[in-house]
Amino acid sequence: MQNRKSLTIETRILKYFLTPTLDKQVVILPKNADILHFGEDEEDTICLWARVVPEREKEARIFKIFPTGSYISKEDDATAVYQDTVITRSFVMHVYEMIGLVEK
Repeated sequence: MQNRKSLTIETRILKYFLTPTLDKQVVILPKNADILHFGEDEEDTICLWARVVPEREKEARIFKIFPTGSYISKEDDATAVYQDTVITRSFVMHVYEMIGLVEK
């Protein structure tokens, strides 16, 4: 049986922006965000969509985009967890979450 407090928590699906760069990038999400999809929005911007409880404490999550054919360093390979592939008009990019890294 669920307690009353858990029944009052509302989730939303929200969009967060990524930059098509080879650098690691930090996205601030509510804790325990459930990432649903990576892709392009109607303005050709790379985004992620996540099911979140917006009022929750925030946490930094680190992502890195690897274009098809790019090299993945041993350091990145040790922490990279595949999330999704984004197909744009010009490129096919593979998004990884860098697990265990701390925002600097």
